[in-house]
Amino acid sequence: MMTIENQPEEDEIPCDIAGKHSQLRTTSLAAAALAAFLIFAAAPPVRADDHDCQRRIANADHRLDRAVARHGWQSRQADHARSRTSRSSRELLERQSSLVG
Repeated sequence: MMTIENQPEEDEIPCDIAGKHSQLRTTSLAAAALAAFLIFAAAPPVRADDHDCQRRIANADHRLDRAVARHGWQSRQADHARSRTSRSSRELLERQSSLVG
């Protein structure tokens, strides 16, 4: 049955239009899956340099903790350990920013 504006009712959708909607959904889903795959596949791999930097930061942090425990927070040894931790952290941040930009 046709309405006054010559539009088919909801239950009278022609098969060719319903098929196009189904094909559009399938194509959209495939495109979304491909986009998600490409986004995750394009993530930069973890480099050995970064792992080495993180290890040096952990070691410097451990030396700082040990110096503070042995000599106190205001000691010369603790100050030296803090500067090593800060330097290692800065190197890692510089490497990461050079990878991004």
